[in-house]
Amino acid sequence: MSGPDWIAALFLFFQADSNLFLLPALFAGLLAAWIVISPVPAILLSAPDEQSCLMTTPGQALVRAGESLAAVKHVGQGSLIGLLILGVFLPLSAPHLAITYRILAPHLDWMLWSAVVFLVLSERPRSAPTALSRWRHIAYTLAPIMAGLATLSLSGLLGLILYFRSPFFLTTSILNFVPALIGLFAVPGLLKLCCFPSFSIKSGGPLSSAKIIAPMTKPDYLRAITFSTLSGSLTAIIPALTGTMGALFTQHLIGTRNPRTQLVAQGITRMLYYGAGLFLIFLPGVPRMRNSSGALLRTFYEPIPSQAGVMITIITLSALAAWLILPFCAKGLLETIERYGTRPPALMGLTGILLFVSVTTSWPGLLILLTATGIGMLPLLFEGRPLQGIGLILIPVAVALAQ
Repeated sequence: MSGPDWIAALFLFFQADSNLFLLPALFAGLLAAWIVISPVPAILLSAPDEQSCLMTTPGQALVRAGESLAAVKHVGQGSLIGLLILGVFLPLSAPHLAITYRILAPHLDWMLWSAVVFLVLSERPRSAPTALSRWRHIAYTLAPIMAGLATLSLSGLLGLILYFRSPFFLTTSILNFVPALIGLFAVPGLLKLCCFPSFSIKSGGPLSSAKIIAPMTKPDYLRAITFSTLSGSLTAIIPALTGTMGALFTQHLIGTRNPRTQLVAQGITRMLYYGAGLFLIFLPGVPRMRNSSGALLRTFYEPIPSQAGVMITIITLSALAAWLILPFCAKGLLETIERYGTRPPALMGLTGILLFVSVTTSWPGLLILLTATGIGMLPLLFEGRPLQGIGLILIPVAVALAQ
């Protein structure tokens, strides 16, 4: 479930009572702060959510170069730029979104299937050592591709089960996909840190094997802003085209291996995807098509201009406050890692995940979490791409729209 879904669910629960308006406002502010701060574990601990999984590789490149704090700051820069883009363009484009939705609605099924095909076609083989025999060379080269295809197929099958034959109780059905998403994206990285901590993160001084990474130039910033705005806007308005696909589009469009540029672009895309979802809930006269909770919300709740102003102000100020404290959060985690290693934070993360899933979804959630973790381990074991796990959402929604 995305951040805007939680806000919609809160309004549904409290029936948009004006006396309880502050509670959804509080959660909206917390979610705005989460958008900015949540990439920190993806970069420093390789424990991403589904949208930040493509931040791990460029983030780890800077970590190995002794620039852990710089990696986090680049994502923060992207978040701030994305917030400015939203503030400028969203009020101008909001009146035209209703027409855009009506045009896109009949074509959503083939758009999602095109995204699935793009996921398959974007897989590529890895280079193999020349000393291997022919058949071992072929197996080594194709292993990431096969792991990616298996991850996409199995996560899609799991998504079909959750979408059409959910094992969850009615009272916890709103959290249908949460254990699966956690198992696919967050748990494998945490398990790797617990079992095989590969290197020690340092806030200063590169590792001996690290490469010097060039600073960003003005053309790099321009490229990052242009293409991340395009991909972030696309995923913000098309239902079920998740932030993971926006991150993948951004990665392919910017066409650079510089991890600094990639992190700034990914930060912009993330803010546009999640930030637009939050803002659109409270803008009067704007349809909500990104999720079922938002569509149901509009059956009895229409944003009031005075409330819209308050909510947008809260979201903006919360994101700005999170951007200001982002370096301190990263420094705190870095000091913890340098003092105790990566294993204790990873164990704490796994413990928190197990407690959250067991309390909120009981034994069906733990079963789904275990199944999804097994699927999510495939890219880790065979050097594939974890983002193929987004088939969990893309495939069942594409099947539902095609019916």
